[in-house]
Amino acid sequence: MRLGTLGAVLFGPLLGAATIWGAPGDVDSSFGSKGIVRAPVQGFAFGEAVARQPDGKLLTAGVVHPPSGYSRVALVRYRLDGTPDPSFGTGGATSTTVGTSTPQARSVLVQDDGKLVVVGFISSPGDDSLFLVRWDAQGNLDGSFGTGGVALAMPPGGFQGTKAVLQPDGKIVVATSAGGDVLVLRYGTDGTLDAGFGTGGIATVDLGGVSDRAAAVALEPGGAIVMLGAAVDPGTSDIALARLDDTGALDLTFGTGGISRHDIGSLAPPVSLARLGDGKLFVSAGGYAGNPTQFTGEYFLRFDASGALDPAFGAGGVLADASEYAILALAPTPDGKFVGISSGDYSLVLQRFAADGALDPTFGDGGEAETEISLFGGYPSDVSVEPDGEIDVTGVEYAACEPMNCDTTYDISYHSFLFRFVGGVVPCITNADCGPCESCGMASACVFGPRLSCPHATGGAKINIQYNPFTGDLDGYRIRFSWRGATPLGFDPTTTDDVGLCLYLEGKRALRAIAPAGGLCAGVPCWRGHGGSFLYRDRDRSPDGIATLKLSSSMASVDAGGANLASSMHGVIAPAAPEVLLLSSILAEVQGANGQCLQATLSNFERKEKPVGPHTWAIVGMRGVGY
Repeated sequence: MRLGTLGAVLFGPLLGAATIWGAPGDVDSSFGSKGIVRAPVQGFAFGEAVARQPDGKLLTAGVVHPPSGYSRVALVRYRLDGTPDPSFGTGGATSTTVGTSTPQARSVLVQDDGKLVVVGFISSPGDDSLFLVRWDAQGNLDGSFGTGGVALAMPPGGFQGTKAVLQPDGKIVVATSAGGDVLVLRYGTDGTLDAGFGTGGIATVDLGGVSDRAAAVALEPGGAIVMLGAAVDPGTSDIALARLDDTGALDLTFGTGGISRHDIGSLAPPVSLARLGDGKLFVSAGGYAGNPTQFTGEYFLRFDASGALDPAFGAGGVLADASEYAILALAPTPDGKFVGISSGDYSLVLQRFAADGALDPTFGDGGEAETEISLFGGYPSDVSVEPDGEIDVTGVEYAACEPMNCDTTYDISYHSFLFRFVGGVVPCITNADCGPCESCGMASACVFGPRLSCPHATGGAKINIQYNPFTGDLDGYRIRFSWRGATPLGFDPTTTDDVGLCLYLEGKRALRAIAPAGGLCAGVPCWRGHGGSFLYRDRDRSPDGIATLKLSSSMASVDAGGANLASSMHGVIAPAAPEVLLLSSILAEVQGANGQCLQATLSNFERKEKPVGPHTWAIVGMRGVGY
């Protein structure tokens, strides 16, 4: 598939002309290696917070457990193309210890002078503390901040620090929980607590529960601080907002006495807080709570500027069942929407919501896109949205053991990752302007979905899908698709045009495996042939899942399988979830450039079963035919 070129309409001042394919929700293949980069550090690395500099460079903060010594707070800076910035720290990364216990990062703040602050907490019995670390623009600890660049605060009974915010005057606001109440702390530009705020820099807020928990904090243009938390009583947990003025006193014009508390009928913990352009406040709540722990459901709430629930949103200001997933972080987009990240089975689930809380149908498959993190799984932790709508996600990836990075208990290693996803509209005129397994939609934008004008197989098509239920090994997935009939070939995969194998289930894109144009496989060209006949071979099925692909004027044959194929899956087909083996119909397409494609609807499946236990059988494969 020929790659589309986007100019200044979407990326002008930031990237200039950029070569990219993908519809909203796709991994941005122009970033890093197929849309993902990993922190250039040794040891177990966890990505926990992400932010963007004004020049477009990206920052991820987290913790690294080196092969020896104490755990360290780490900050990594990436250039616009996803490569580590060599002008920052050592090879793009810098780190420091903040104590003898394991730290966790919660926020990355970018000051106007280019200095960078990471805020987080250390949770250790009898030694709970908040920390702030400041580096200069080159990755050196700033000795003028705190003590040697590190500021610590130890509120008694501290729980966890939340997302921190940076005031226009450079002061830093962070919230935590202690002694059953919420504490809001403000630090001066030198890293010391601001004596003009609260009592000695700390404002204590009682949300009215036996045990109150802080979750998020936001700033208002006039300098007021809004804090999101939970008022927890035995068996109940209410969502609560509090607004403080610039001195740390409760704003009595907000809610009741400065606090707005609401019982939504669930133990759903509060997670994210965003201030909208019209002054309203948007809150997400949901996750796992209770004993035994169970999913509470996902809720969105919208408040007006006075702290009252907005009756124009959801049911009296509350939207229940906002998502089938627990949203780990939520970020606003430039056009008033919201992007949420969740963890699926081995995967990262990305959702985009409209301002009314409904899933955005222009994003992914009906508002959702699922992307494999790695063979071994992993978890996203934070999300940020660029001014052009691009979406950045950081987290931790599990991978095979390697030197200097191996958890011998679980036989896995840990990497901090940074994904970038297409967020803005990718314009198109024809299908040729879109990526493999996408089409040019009615709004002249690329969308997930089949191409309706593909010629059907005139001589019949076959598909064979295999799965290994005994080990759950992803290599047990294998798909062979063959097609006979007149094959339009007006493209050249040996130099410029990718070719994709696409499966669609009930109109949704379930799988995308790609044979990239050109390239070398084991030192020799992956593609051979010319004119009306081409052959692609990659024994490692790397990086995009296709082992062999044959194209000629009369047939097409694709053999795809293994881990790399699984990493291209979206929707129903997913590792350890072979629901596809129960389907009655699958739409398969082989797509080339210039909008050309081959299509077959496959059914009449014969299924093969094997015993997996006493009196227990499992489907291990199926074979179907169609036209």
